[in-house]
Amino acid sequence: RQYFGAEPVDFQHTLEETLSLADRIRPMIGDVPRRLFEARAARDAAVEAARRFRFLADCSRRLSSSLDYDAVLEALPQLCVDGIADWAILYMVREDGTIERMEVAHRDPSKRDTMRALRDMPFRPGEGHPVQRVIDEREPLLVQRVGSEQLASFSTDETYLDFVRQLGITSYMIVPMIARDRVVGAIALVASDPARECGDDDLAPARDLALRAALALDNARLYRMAQEAN
Repeated sequence: RQYFGAEPVDFQHTLEETLSLADRIRPMIGDVPRRLFEARAARDAAVEAARRFRFLADCSRRLSSSLDYDAVLEALPQLCVDGIADWAILYMVREDGTIERMEVAHRDPSKRDTMRALRDMPFRPGEGHPVQRVIDEREPLLVQRVGSEQLASFSTDETYLDFVRQLGITSYMIVPMIARDRVVGAIALVASDPARECGDDDLAPARDLALRAALALDNARLYRMAQEAN
């Protein structure tokens, strides 16, 4: 015990009180970082959900604004790169069951010529081709990390693979487009930036977009058939 001024100070008692207070507030302090993390995660999830809702609402509006089949075909890949991909390829199933690579788009305008060159190459998918699998099985495919094995599944044509490397690919999704219980095509959605890697959370909006696109394309097809019949 020491004296400071007129009153004695009991350092032992003061230390015990301080330690007791620290023990009482430690659980509350320790919980703060976790609560802050959970609040930040909830806020980020809400922001992302709102962004996806706006994206899908905009897609519905733009896809339903025209019954011109070719206009819908052209608009669809661009919609994809506006919201959920770095580049995209639209595949359509012909009446004879063969698959055609129809339209393409890239987020980077400087890649436009490479995208068109890739689009115009012959497309002859084998049995194990990812697009063929998705159309046959009617289920989406998600590849979160693309290596040499995955690249080889696209094509054995080195020119085609060189185009893919120039465009960049780190992960991709392929989703089937199904309208009125008929597979009308598929959309390949590619990430070229590791910061935009395709993940499980991206499958739901991708499938939603594919459904809306399939209905828009089928409506445009039926409208064109009715116009030609008249």
